[in-house]
Amino acid sequence: MQNEIDKLRDMLKRAGIPFESYIEGHNAYILQYVHIRCLADNYTRNQIIYGRNDEGWKLDAIYQYGSYGRTENKLELWGDMIEGDPIIATAQEAFDLIREDWEKTRERQ
Repeated sequence: MQNEIDKLRDMLKRAGIPFESYIEGHNAYILQYVHIRCLADNYTRNQIIYGRNDEGWKLDAIYQYGSYGRTENKLELWGDMIEGDPIIATAQEAFDLIREDWEKTRERQ
């Protein structure tokens, strides 16, 4: 069964929306479209970062041990696009937020 972070990663790749990918602790730095960190041997921290800028990023989707929503197989969303506390979302809900911003950004260019 595919978890929500993997679904979001696949959706972003298919849509051609840029994001970053890192794998820490394995002497590997991979720039792709998703940001992933492996922080410990007993769990993996998966994180997708969209819209990185000098001040931070537009959206940060987290799926890891202890993150909000993980027990329901949902994502914890933070970033400039989220006001206040983090929100809990499905991959589709997170993708819809990102796609809407991506389309607006491309229209302005």
